[in-house]
Amino acid sequence: MAALHEWAELDWSDLPNGLQDIKEVVGPGAAFILAEEYGGGAVYVPYRIRDNHPLVELIGMDKAFRLAEAFGGDKLHIPKVDAIERQFRTRRIVKLRQAGRTVASLAREFNLTCRRVRQICAS
Repeated sequence: MAALHEWAELDWSDLPNGLQDIKEVVGPGAAFILAEEYGGGAVYVPYRIRDNHPLVELIGMDKAFRLAEAFGGDKLHIPKVDAIERQFRTRRIVKLRQAGRTVASLAREFNLTCRRVRQICAS
């Protein structure tokens, strides 16, 4: 998972609205965990959360309780995590390039073309 400072720099306006809504209720870390686990699908959020509910095991009782308060009785459609991962990847590539890594080494590490790495660094 990304470091705390990376979460602070994430541009949530670039992400799907559903993920923004979830983030407002449970915070960015738990929103990302939910997107990793259920992204592209849906999860039923009960009105009352019990200790052994999968959401409790995944994000903790406090955050699961907040989800139930906000979305209880609904099937919560969770967007995929791709957009978050792309933002983190882009930031890592730019930082590594600024630190002196070559375009070719970054292309190999991130499975991209050299052209794409240059485009990312130029943006």
